[in-house]
Amino acid sequence: MEMKKQTRHLKISDCSDNTTEFSNIVIDISNNSTHEQQVTMVNRIFLNDTDFPEYQKIKALITKKISGYKQQDIKKKRETTNIICFDDTIEKLLSCKLKCYYCSTPVLIIYDYIRQEDQWSLERINNKEPHTQDNVEVACLKCNLKRRLMDDKRFAFSKKGGFGNVKKVF
Repeated sequence: MEMKKQTRHLKISDCSDNTTEFSNIVIDISNNSTHEQQVTMVNRIFLNDTDFPEYQKIKALITKKISGYKQQDIKKKRETTNIICFDDTIEKLLSCKLKCYYCSTPVLIIYDYIRQEDQWSLERINNKEPHTQDNVEVACLKCNLKRRLMDDKRFAFSKKGGFGNVKKVF
């Protein structure tokens, strides 16, 4: 299966409601940075050091993803007044060192393909609740899509090899 490279036309904005406006500005989002470099960039953003070339790119990608989560919550008629914000997302990304909550795979903020399995996502712990700081963990896209409605603790247990040691007794 051939993966399709993503192209995004974004206008960087500091909208207080976590939205990203579209315009004719094109941001190159090809991934030329390693996981370790992206961890360093997130750390710099957390420390309010925005004087590096990838800052606007990272800010746009995170803001766009948060906006998408807000739209999902609106569509499902979930409460949207407490949706996770940019700063809280940076804190979450930093606290997990850009590793998946379930499988510990390094996740990327800047990635090459739209459905790339190791891209970061905010996984809702309780899928009936909105994307709030207390209801999300950073997860790779693969785990986020695979978990679906399974209990988060049960899924985490299975990803850590917990079910691999279980033997059927007859």
